Amino acid sequence: MRTARQIGLVFNLSQILFAAFTMYQIALDRPGTGNTKNIGSVINIDKLIHGKGPFTDLGEDIDVLSHKRYGKGC
Repeated sequence: MRTARQIGLVFNLSQILFAAFTMYQIALDRPGTGNTKNIGSVINIDKLIHGKGPFTDLGEDIDVLSHKRYGKGC
């Protein structure tokens, strides 16, 4: 039986950065790509790493309200 290293399944994880935030901290004020009403996320890597989306200082309630009303002429 071959080892994981022989198969090539060994990865160097030293270059991985993990950042976790609530959705409103990284959501954009416009939809993502495609024709659905999905929520876009911050595309600037520095803002993404630090959770600095447009709703970060405004809070989750404003983010939810903004996305519920997007495209409805409100």
